[in-house]
Order: sequence, then C-alpha cells, then structure tokens
Amino acid sequence: MPIEPQVNASTTDTSQVRVTFDASPVISLAMVHNRVQPVRNVELMNPGPGLTGAEVVLTVRDDEGVVSREAAEIVDLPHGATVHLKQLGLTMDSTAILDLEERRAGELSVALICDGRTVAVETRPVMILAGRQWLSRPAGLAMELLAAHVMPNSPVVETVLTEASALLKERTGSPSIEGYQAGEERVDLIAAAIFDAMRARQIRYANPPASWSDDGQKSARPTRCSTAGSARVWTPP
Repeated sequence: MPIEPQVNASTTDTSQVRVTFDASPVISLAMVHNRVQPVRNVELMNPGPGLTGAEVVLTVRDDEGVVSREAAEIVDLPHGATVHLKQLGLTMDSTAILDLEERRAGELSVALICDGRTVAVETRPVMILAGRQWLSRPAGLAMELLAAHVMPNSPVVETVLTEASALLKERTGSPSIEGYQAGEERVDLIAAAIFDAMRARQIRYANPPASWSDDGQKSARPTRCSTAGSARVWTPP
C-alpha cells in the first residue's frame, strides 16, 4: 500500500486546509486571572497534500496591537487528516487589560504556519473588556466569574469589619464575627452591624447606567467606594 508523501507548505498548494474553532465572545481580566481559555476545540482539516511540522498560532489583537503572548503548537497534517486541539495555552497581557478604561473591539485569530508561510487562518471578533468590567454574557461563564471581582482582603474591608465588631460588642456583649457558626440570629446581627458600619461612612447607593446589561458594569475597589462615598449594587439582568 503506497504511503502518502509528506511535503512542506513552500513547495505545494495548501490552500485546501481549513481551520475552525470555538471562541468566547468576550475576554476579561477575570478570565485571565482564572486561566479561562477563550479559544477551544481547534479543528484542522486537510483534504490536500500532507504537511509536517506545521505551527498552529493563536493571537489576540485590538486596535493598538497584540494583547496576548503568542501561543503555538506543532502539528503534522497528513493528507485527508483532521486534527483536533482542545485548547491552546494562550496567555493574555494582564497588565494591558488592567489598564483599559473602556472596552475595545478585538480579534482572535488561529493561523496555520508552515515553513514561514501562512497556510490558513481563521478569525473571530471578540470584545476585550475594560480592566474592572463585568459583562453578563456568556451567561454561565459570566456568573461563575462574578466572584472574581470581590476583594475580601482589602484594607478597607478589614476596617469596616473592625467597626462592625465594635458595634456587635456594644449591642450583644460579644465582638465576634463568626458567621453562621453561632446560628441564624447571630448572622442577622452581624449583617446589621456591617450595614450600620458602612452607613456610618456615608456610602451612598449609585445607580448603574441604563445600558449596563449590554455594556456591563465596572467594579470599583473598596478603597475607592469608601473615599468617593458611593457604591453600586450588582444585580444580574
């Protein structure tokens, strides 16, 4: 039985190679922090001549340039073969995303390169969210990542809890903030003390923008909320 010869891209027509993949419609700092890959299930279909040592390269760009560190994997594509890659180890530039004040339109691209030549490339539009922005889609993933915006170790949170503890000692004789361990009634007392400690700081409620379900909300550091005296309540649409 004859063996299909393997040739490189510079000596043969490889325009028949096709690339497909699944991609998230958004990229956020929370995704980067939790190592959620925006590209999955890369499929390479090669009905043409075989390729050896081809490189699959994943890149994310916006209007100002590349915002990811190059992710690449070497593959062989025999004639008639279909190769599946569940995900590539894409690493985003977290500093660049953190510095974003507004969301940006971007592009995800998966390219197949052999012998320095781009054999095939497929792109998808992607929305790159501002550094502290949360969007309610994609629905399942967005809800999982919502907690990534919580900052329980902020010095301001510690200060508020200290003030709440003092209120608890004054009201109940015990300054302990043990949570649910002391029963439901104690939980209510702790919650009330924390609320009153925040109210004493004159932190006001601020309405989110009318389009926030489309554009997403921007989270604020606890320090900023305390200094500015305003905070928003996040309610998923």
